[in-house]
Amino acid sequence: MTDIEQEFRAKGEQRGGVLLLTPADAVAMIRRCREENIRVLGLDAFIVNEKTIQPVMAESIDYGDRDDVDDRWSHAEAFVKARDGKGLSFEVVADL
Repeated sequence: MTDIEQEFRAKGEQRGGVLLLTPADAVAMIRRCREENIRVLGLDAFIVNEKTIQPVMAESIDYGDRDDVDDRWSHAEAFVKARDGKGLSFEVVADL
């Protein structure tokens, strides 16, 4: 487990093997990845309730095939911020 994973594990909620973060914490993790020059590979959005987590593919992004995004950190941060207030939690998929 990397230092970044450890740092955000304390802030998020672990459910079904997924570290779920609030939009603010997801942005903070993206910024930490930038500081450490760790690539963000994608963002997975979820609706979370007491019993389940439901992926929301329409609010998720995979940078694996995106050659059109030069600065993934800035794009990922803007992507999350644009979805703030929708009641979503995020998994930041990074090359950790």
